[in-house]
Amino acid sequence: MHTSRGVPLLLLAALALSCAGPAQLARQSERELQAGHLVKAYELARRGVEKEPNNRAARAALTAAAVQRVDDWKARILDLAAADTVAGARYALALRDLRAELVRYQIQPPADPGFARRETAIVEGAAGIEYRKGEESLAAQRPKEAWQHYRDAESFVASYGDLQEKLRRARSLATTRVAIFPFADDVGLPGLARGLSDAVYRDVAGRMAREGFQFTELISPDEVYASMTVKELEAMPSESMWRIARGIEAGRIVSGRVYGMRSSTNNFAFEYPIYRKVTERDTGGKWITHWVETRFNAVARERMVTVRWEVEVLDARTHAALANRSEAVESVARVAWTDFRAEGSCDDYALVTPYHEKDEEGREVDARWKECFGAWTLPQMLEQARRDRRRSLYQSSYRDEFRSDSRLRAVLCGELPPENDLAALALEGIWRPVLATLKDLDLKD
Repeated sequence: MHTSRGVPLLLLAALALSCAGPAQLARQSERELQAGHLVKAYELARRGVEKEPNNRAARAALTAAAVQRVDDWKARILDLAAADTVAGARYALALRDLRAELVRYQIQPPADPGFARRETAIVEGAAGIEYRKGEESLAAQRPKEAWQHYRDAESFVASYGDLQEKLRRARSLATTRVAIFPFADDVGLPGLARGLSDAVYRDVAGRMAREGFQFTELISPDEVYASMTVKELEAMPSESMWRIARGIEAGRIVSGRVYGMRSSTNNFAFEYPIYRKVTERDTGGKWITHWVETRFNAVARERMVTVRWEVEVLDARTHAALANRSEAVESVARVAWTDFRAEGSCDDYALVTPYHEKDEEGREVDARWKECFGAWTLPQMLEQARRDRRRSLYQSSYRDEFRSDSRLRAVLCGELPPENDLAALALEGIWRPVLATLKDLDLKD
């Protein structure tokens, strides 16, 4: 069958169905019901009732489809429960959701006391099965597994026995307190050890809820530091770590160190004349344009810092390593600076005159400029240099400007960031493997 203007048949059918009135939807529902398509019949009739709640045809069609659908569901529940009580109970919960939906439409299927008793027995039986599995897991010292079984029991019958108390107990036993200790600083950067552990705590704690953690509680840094001496803050022997862990009731410890820092610095000089476009009248009063060559010097400086980190998650009771990761990371900073101050409009300046843009000289100058300053254009740099004369000296407030790759567009500053600032930037992502490791351990007993 050909459809006009290439519109697919399915799209036309969907459009027609969305425009159908309640009476038409009721008729379509009756046809689907006769064909044995219970879900489709129900949805068509429900759509009709949504469009016109008091339409008799739509309500009659919805009632007929709902009754048959409920009867079909009952049969499935009994069949499933004969082989698997829990599976049958889950289906029974779904039937309850369907009944709740029918209440909204003021439709009440015929009462069935006999099935109601069997349904209750199935659901309560499933709650008992999951409760007993929880008891077995708790006795085997698997509280996380026990908590999940108790939760499953709760989904069937929330008031089953002492279930709520068992849920609280299982969660309490399953929850592990985790302490993040100051990282050992083997590179000698002031404030790095404590600052890094504080940052890891902040980033991990801020993401735990949305990452779905169930059984992990981070101990605040203040609680950790309150148990440490000043000397232990600087360097922590292992015996101190275990003592502190016991004192703050930590079940796990995140311990790490930073080491192997390397730094290299390169300088790039740009020493080419630049050209300013000047437009003036000649002796005959005619406007002419010419290019004035101007001496120009600018420099770019680049510093690369590489540093290694390693992190371990330790069991505070057995002292065993549960997980460990290590990695080398780097941070690169490039700055650009010139003392040149443009006169007039910065847009009047160019690296080469229009007559040399395409020749070998023009290509050489352009390549050297990009090698030094990346995506900056000459007018952009001159304008920025005019506005930011005080940036000849680096300040720590500039550090955020180096989070992105400054080799692509050098940061206008007369000095490079110090090594400790670049090391801190390189180490900013260390929270990611810590978060991933703790999440993996979260569900393990």
